Amino acid sequence: MTPAKVMQPHPLPPRNVWRTVTLAPCPARSLAFSHSSRPSIYYGKFSTKKVATVCKVAEDSPATSPKQKKSRLAVRVSQKSEKAIREGHPWVYSNSVTKVSEDGTAGQLAVIFDKRKRFLAVGLYDPDSPLRVRVLHHGSPLTIDADFWLMRVDEAVQRRESLFDHTTTGHRWINGESDALPGLVVDRYADTLVMKVYTAAWFSHLDDVVAALISQLAPARIVLRLSRNCQQVAQQDYQLSDGQ
Repeated sequence: MTPAKVMQPHPLPPRNVWRTVTLAPCPARSLAFSHSSRPSIYYGKFSTKKVATVCKVAEDSPATSPKQKKSRLAVRVSQKSEKAIREGHPWVYSNSVTKVSEDGTAGQLAVIFDKRKRFLAVGLYDPDSPLRVRVLHHGSPLTIDADFWLMRVDEAVQRRESLFDHTTTGHRWINGESDALPGLVVDRYADTLVMKVYTAAWFSHLDDVVAALISQLAPARIVLRLSRNCQQVAQQDYQLSDGQ
Protein backbone atom coordinates (compact mmCIF):
# COMPACT_ATOMS: atom_id res chain seq x y z
CA MET A 1 0.00 0.00 0.00
CA THR A 2 1.33 3.42 -0.95
CA PRO A 3 1.92 5.59 2.13
CA ALA A 4 -0.18 8.74 2.38
CA LYS A 5 1.51 11.98 1.39
CA VAL A 6 2.40 14.37 4.19
CA MET A 7 1.42 17.94 3.34
CA GLN A 8 4.31 20.32 4.00
CA PRO A 9 3.58 23.85 5.22
CA HIS A 10 4.37 26.62 2.77
CA PRO A 11 4.49 30.40 3.07
CA LEU A 12 1.55 32.53 2.09
CA PRO A 13 1.69 34.22 -1.32
CA PRO A 14 3.48 37.59 -1.33
CA ARG A 15 1.34 40.62 -0.61
CA ASN A 16 1.99 44.28 -1.13
CA VAL A 17 2.00 45.31 2.51
CA TRP A 18 3.30 48.00 4.80
CA ARG A 19 4.92 50.42 2.38
CA THR A 20 7.63 48.05 1.12
CA VAL A 21 10.52 50.26 0.06
CA THR A 22 13.83 48.39 0.17
CA LEU A 23 15.50 45.05 0.77
CA ALA A 24 18.29 44.94 3.31
CA PRO A 25 19.88 42.58 5.82
CA CYS A 26 18.00 42.46 9.09
CA PRO A 27 19.99 43.36 12.21
CA ALA A 28 18.49 40.44 14.12
CA ARG A 29 19.49 40.05 17.75
CA SER A 30 20.86 36.80 19.15
CA LEU A 31 17.60 34.94 19.72
CA ALA A 32 17.09 31.30 18.81
CA PHE A 33 14.36 32.12 16.32
CA SER A 34 16.11 35.02 14.59
CA HIS A 35 16.80 34.51 10.86
CA SER A 36 20.07 36.42 10.95
CA SER A 37 21.37 34.89 7.72
CA ARG A 38 18.49 35.86 5.42
CA PRO A 39 17.48 39.23 4.03
CA SER A 40 14.34 40.86 5.34
CA ILE A 41 12.09 43.49 3.89
CA TYR A 42 11.98 46.84 5.63
CA TYR A 43 8.49 48.24 5.57
CA GLY A 44 8.31 52.03 5.59
CA LYS A 45 10.64 54.62 7.03
CA PHE A 46 11.55 54.04 10.65
CA SER A 47 12.95 56.28 13.31
CA THR A 48 14.71 54.13 15.88
CA LYS A 49 16.75 56.89 17.51
CA LYS A 50 16.35 57.30 21.24
CA VAL A 51 14.18 60.31 22.01
CA ALA A 52 14.74 62.73 24.83
CA THR A 53 11.35 62.75 26.48
CA VAL A 54 8.67 60.30 27.49
CA CYS A 55 6.24 61.71 24.96
CA LYS A 56 8.10 62.37 21.71
CA VAL A 57 6.86 60.68 18.54
CA ALA A 58 9.32 60.48 15.63
CA GLU A 59 8.57 63.41 13.33
CA ASP A 60 9.57 61.52 10.19
CA SER A 61 7.29 58.58 10.92
CA PRO A 62 4.95 58.02 7.94
CA ALA A 63 2.25 56.63 10.20
CA THR A 64 2.10 59.82 12.26
CA SER A 65 -1.01 61.82 11.49
CA PRO A 66 -0.68 65.59 10.88
CA LYS A 67 -3.22 65.91 13.68
CA GLN A 68 -1.04 63.99 16.14
CA LYS A 69 0.14 66.17 19.01
CA LYS A 70 3.66 65.70 20.32
CA SER A 71 3.06 66.85 23.90
CA ARG A 72 2.32 64.42 26.69
CA LEU A 73 -0.88 64.46 28.70
CA ALA A 74 -1.02 64.67 32.47
CA VAL A 75 -3.89 62.52 33.70
CA ARG A 76 -5.47 62.15 37.13
CA VAL A 77 -7.70 59.22 37.97
CA SER A 78 -10.05 58.12 40.73
CA GLN A 79 -8.73 56.50 43.90
CA LYS A 80 -10.26 53.20 42.84
CA SER A 81 -8.46 53.40 39.50
CA GLU A 82 -5.17 54.26 41.24
CA LYS A 83 -5.46 51.07 43.27
CA ALA A 84 -6.28 49.01 40.18
CA ILE A 85 -3.28 50.38 38.27
CA ARG A 86 -0.92 49.57 41.14
CA GLU A 87 -2.28 46.03 41.11
CA GLY A 88 -1.50 45.71 37.41
CA HIS A 89 -4.82 46.48 35.71
CA PRO A 90 -4.05 47.45 32.09
CA TRP A 91 -6.96 49.84 31.49
CA VAL A 92 -8.21 53.19 32.71
CA TYR A 93 -11.89 53.63 31.91
CA SER A 94 -13.26 56.98 30.77
CA ASN A 95 -15.39 57.37 33.89
CA SER A 96 -12.30 56.86 36.06
CA VAL A 97 -10.48 59.88 34.59
CA THR A 98 -10.93 62.89 36.87
CA LYS A 99 -8.66 65.40 35.12
CA VAL A 100 -6.68 65.75 31.86
CA SER A 101 -4.20 68.56 31.23
CA GLU A 102 -5.56 69.24 27.72
CA ASP A 103 -7.74 67.76 25.00
CA GLY A 104 -5.81 64.73 23.88
CA THR A 105 -5.61 62.86 20.59
CA ALA A 106 -5.36 59.12 19.96
CA GLY A 107 -1.85 57.86 20.52
CA GLN A 108 -0.60 60.57 22.83
CA LEU A 109 1.26 59.29 25.83
CA ALA A 110 -0.78 59.79 28.97
CA VAL A 111 1.28 60.14 32.15
CA ILE A 112 -0.92 59.21 35.10
CA PHE A 113 -0.27 60.81 38.48
CA ASP A 114 -1.60 59.75 41.85
CA LYS A 115 -3.36 61.98 44.37
CA ARG A 116 0.02 63.18 45.68
CA LYS A 117 1.07 64.17 42.16
CA ARG A 118 3.63 61.36 41.93
CA PHE A 119 4.20 59.28 38.81
CA LEU A 120 1.90 56.27 38.73
CA ALA A 121 1.87 54.96 35.15
CA VAL A 122 2.13 55.81 31.47
CA GLY A 123 -0.08 54.59 28.67
CA LEU A 124 -1.68 55.22 25.28
CA TYR A 125 -4.52 57.73 25.28
CA ASP A 126 -7.66 57.29 23.16
CA PRO A 127 -10.31 60.01 23.60
CA ASP A 128 -12.88 58.08 21.57
CA SER A 129 -12.69 54.82 23.51
CA PRO A 130 -14.30 53.86 26.82
CA LEU A 131 -10.84 52.43 27.57
CA ARG A 132 -9.41 55.95 27.81
CA VAL A 133 -5.84 54.90 28.69
CA ARG A 134 -4.21 51.55 27.98
CA VAL A 135 -1.38 51.21 30.46
CA LEU A 136 2.07 50.38 29.07
CA HIS A 137 4.03 50.64 32.30
CA HIS A 138 3.47 51.41 35.97
CA GLY A 139 5.80 51.92 38.90
CA SER A 140 8.93 54.01 38.33
CA PRO A 141 9.14 56.54 35.46
CA LEU A 142 10.29 55.04 32.17
CA THR A 143 11.08 56.61 28.80
CA ILE A 144 8.81 55.45 25.99
CA ASP A 145 10.95 55.37 22.85
CA ALA A 146 12.12 52.94 20.16
CA ASP A 147 14.19 51.03 22.73
CA PHE A 148 11.09 50.56 24.89
CA TRP A 149 9.13 48.92 22.04
CA LEU A 150 12.11 46.72 21.22
CA MET A 151 12.29 45.65 24.86
CA ARG A 152 8.57 44.79 24.97
CA VAL A 153 8.74 42.72 21.77
CA ASP A 154 11.89 41.00 23.01
CA GLU A 155 10.19 40.07 26.29
CA ALA A 156 7.18 38.62 24.46
CA VAL A 157 9.40 36.57 22.13
CA GLN A 158 11.51 35.21 24.98
CA ARG A 159 8.39 34.06 26.83
CA ARG A 160 7.41 31.84 23.92
CA GLU A 161 10.40 30.88 21.80
CA SER A 162 11.23 27.82 23.92
CA LEU A 163 7.69 26.48 23.45
CA PHE A 164 8.04 25.83 19.70
CA ASP A 165 10.36 23.84 17.48
CA HIS A 166 11.04 24.16 13.74
CA THR A 167 7.92 22.16 12.85
CA THR A 168 5.58 24.77 14.35
CA THR A 169 4.61 27.27 11.66
CA GLY A 170 1.72 29.07 13.29
CA HIS A 171 1.39 30.61 16.74
CA ARG A 172 0.94 33.88 18.64
CA TRP A 173 4.00 36.00 19.40
CA ILE A 174 2.31 38.96 21.12
CA ASN A 175 -0.91 38.72 23.09
CA GLY A 176 -1.92 42.28 23.94
CA GLU A 177 -2.41 42.99 27.63
CA SER A 178 -0.63 39.76 28.61
CA ASP A 179 2.57 41.20 27.14
CA ALA A 180 2.03 44.78 28.38
CA LEU A 181 1.15 45.86 24.83
CA PRO A 182 -2.60 46.43 25.31
CA GLY A 183 -4.66 46.42 22.14
CA LEU A 184 -1.97 44.81 19.98
CA VAL A 185 -1.79 41.18 18.82
CA VAL A 186 0.82 39.60 16.54
CA ASP A 187 0.41 36.10 15.07
CA ARG A 188 2.85 34.09 12.97
CA TYR A 189 1.79 32.14 9.87
CA ALA A 190 4.89 30.56 8.30
CA ASP A 191 7.17 33.51 7.47
CA THR A 192 4.34 36.06 7.63
CA LEU A 193 3.37 38.10 10.68
CA VAL A 194 -0.19 39.35 11.06
CA MET A 195 -0.42 42.39 13.32
CA LYS A 196 -3.92 43.13 14.66
CA VAL A 197 -4.61 46.60 16.10
CA TYR A 198 -7.62 47.18 18.33
CA THR A 199 -7.31 50.92 19.02
CA ALA A 200 -6.36 54.03 17.06
CA ALA A 201 -3.91 54.84 19.85
CA TRP A 202 -1.39 52.48 18.20
CA PHE A 203 -1.22 54.11 14.78
CA SER A 204 1.41 56.76 15.57
CA HIS A 205 3.64 54.08 17.15
CA LEU A 206 3.41 51.37 14.51
CA ASP A 207 6.69 52.20 12.78
CA ASP A 208 8.68 51.60 15.96
CA VAL A 209 6.73 48.41 16.66
CA VAL A 210 7.27 47.09 13.13
CA ALA A 211 10.99 47.92 13.36
CA ALA A 212 11.15 45.91 16.59
CA LEU A 213 9.32 42.95 15.02
CA ILE A 214 11.72 42.93 12.08
CA SER A 215 14.74 43.14 14.38
CA GLN A 216 13.55 40.24 16.51
CA LEU A 217 11.77 37.93 14.06
CA ALA A 218 12.86 38.87 10.51
CA PRO A 219 9.52 38.08 8.80
CA ALA A 220 9.21 38.02 5.02
CA ARG A 221 6.14 40.23 5.29
CA ILE A 222 3.87 41.91 7.83
CA VAL A 223 0.13 42.19 7.25
CA LEU A 224 -1.82 44.85 9.14
CA ARG A 225 -5.31 43.99 10.41
CA LEU A 226 -7.56 46.62 11.91
CA SER A 227 -10.40 46.27 14.36
CA ARG A 228 -13.65 47.53 12.86
CA ASN A 229 -13.92 50.35 15.40
CA CYS A 230 -10.74 52.08 14.17
CA GLN A 231 -10.74 51.40 10.41
CA GLN A 232 -12.20 54.78 9.45
CA VAL A 233 -9.66 56.76 11.50
CA ALA A 234 -6.86 54.61 10.08
CA GLN A 235 -7.86 55.42 6.50
CA GLN A 236 -8.63 59.12 6.97
CA ASP A 237 -5.79 60.20 9.24
CA TYR A 238 -3.02 57.65 8.64
CA GLN A 239 -3.68 56.24 5.15
CA LEU A 240 -3.73 52.72 6.58
CA SER A 241 -6.18 50.04 5.51
CA ASP A 242 -7.21 46.63 6.78
CA GLY A 243 -5.17 43.86 5.17
CA GLN A 244 -2.44 46.26 4.02
